[in-house]
Amino acid sequence: MGKETIKDGLAFNKGTEFGKDDDALPGFVRTESLPPTNQVFDVEETELDNIWEELDNVKEPKKLWEVRHPSMPPMLFGTGLIQRLGERAGRLNMKKVFLIAGPVMKRIGRAEQIQNILEDSGISSVLFSEV
Repeated sequence: MGKETIKDGLAFNKGTEFGKDDDALPGFVRTESLPPTNQVFDVEETELDNIWEELDNVKEPKKLWEVRHPSMPPMLFGTGLIQRLGERAGRLNMKKVFLIAGPVMKRIGRAEQIQNILEDSGISSVLFSEV
C-alpha cells in the first residue's frame, strides 16, 4: 500500500510538472557532515534519480500475524430499546457478557437492570464498574 501511495504521488507530481526545474543536489550536501556520525551524503546522483522507480524490487516481509475484525452488529438508539437487549444478545448467540459500566450506572441501578434483562434471556453476565 505504501509503494502504491508513493507511485501515485510521483505520477501526480509528474503530471503537474513538479521536478522539471529541480537542480541537482547543491554542493554543500556532499561536503557538510551530518550529525551524529559526521558523515557526508554519499549517494550517487544516478541512484537518486532511479530510487522511486525501483520500488517494485523491494521485497515485503512475510506477514507474521493478521487481525480480522468481524462486522459489528447494528447499533440501536431509542426509548425502550433496553427491554430488547436480551433478545438481541440471544440472536448474537451470546452466552456470557462482560458488562462495563461506570460507577454512576451501578449506583443508580442501570447496570443491575441490564444484568437482570440478560439473565431473563438465559445470558449470564459479569459486571465491571470501576471505570
